[in-house]
Amino acid sequence: MQRVAVMVLAVLLALFSAPPAWAIDPPIIDAGAVPPDETGPDQPTEQRKICATPTVMPNSNFADRPWANDYLRIQEAQKFATGAGVTVAVIDTGVNGSPRVPAEPGGDFVDAAGNGMSDCDAHGTMTAAIIGGRPSPTDGFVGMAPDVRLLSNVAAATVRSWLCSKSAPTCTGAGPAPVSSADAACRSGGNVIAGFLSSSPAESVPEPACG
Repeated sequence: MQRVAVMVLAVLLALFSAPPAWAIDPPIIDAGAVPPDETGPDQPTEQRKICATPTVMPNSNFADRPWANDYLRIQEAQKFATGAGVTVAVIDTGVNGSPRVPAEPGGDFVDAAGNGMSDCDAHGTMTAAIIGGRPSPTDGFVGMAPDVRLLSNVAAATVRSWLCSKSAPTCTGAGPAPVSSADAACRSGGNVIAGFLSSSPAESVPEPACG
């Protein structure tokens, strides 16, 4: 009986002597600062170089799984989850869609005539493939989450091929394009936003709608 009383006393002391719990209030999003619900660059751009073309290294062996897949134990992880029901928005240089990388257009914030489904820098397609590339019996490659829905949002298709036609040196992630892309990704139902950008000196940009 005495032991029970000691235990009850210890519980009461723990309850009444513990410091109060506090939670951080969520940030307030200024609706006036949210980017407009539209795609396209914030200033005129022009293509000044020929689009990059991927190449294959000599003596490449595509029959075996890439070493990175084995190192990260991707095949074991896919026993538990393959990304089904998840939408990943890839904010990069665009995606050249294919049956193995079935990305959907999410918007182009560099080329006014684009929709996200053109990769002039041969980077965004590779990124999307690593994230959600589908398997094939012809080789050993498969993405980390081959059942995800892929959205392609262009915010940095300027690494080699596009330049702002006005004052800025390049459009590689400076200004509102990355935030506008993230905002468009949120509006399109993106659960995960994968942004791969290089940037010029930091500028003040608004918060995306998803905070």
